[in-house]
Amino acid sequence: MTTESGHKRRHRGEGRQALIDATIRTVSTKGLARLSYRSVAAEAGVGHTLAQHHFGTIDALLAETHEYCTEVSIAQVESNVGETDVEAYVHSLVDAALESPDLQVFMYELNLQSRLSPAVAERTATLYATYEDAVVEALSRLGVTIRPGTGTMVVAMLDGIIYQAVSMPGQKSRELSKAISLLASLLTTA
Repeated sequence: MTTESGHKRRHRGEGRQALIDATIRTVSTKGLARLSYRSVAAEAGVGHTLAQHHFGTIDALLAETHEYCTEVSIAQVESNVGETDVEAYVHSLVDAALESPDLQVFMYELNLQSRLSPAVAERTATLYATYEDAVVEALSRLGVTIRPGTGTMVVAMLDGIIYQAVSMPGQKSRELSKAISLLASLLTTA
């Protein structure tokens, strides 16, 4: 059902999540510099005043979207813990991330913004610390010897692999698959 203004009518409580999803898509397709209430509202198919009503400021919208993306990323790490070997686990992490390329691009855009914003830097540091802890815990369960810096190394390598994959979709999937296998091999032979 649509309203007279042509916007899709949402049920109570759906507007906030629709705006978060629209923020992810907007930043992914237009960049952080073009993010506005109007661009998010247009992407969500709602009136622009709804974004301001729900979040108050663009910074608050970004903060909540960043928190949502962090929760999704950590859930992806934890949902793949059932894998039985390191290579399958690492492949599953990359595959899970690539199922939501817009979310990954949003995260990279915001992570770069952390250089300019202490609040974003704090959220980004928390994301990486939580992500590293979850990866280390999963790798430990798979029998990987964990040394100081293992979590940082693995997350940095996964970041690079995922960054390349979302930056050049489909162009290097075979090479990236080899890189994932090599990362798993390094972890199991170290």
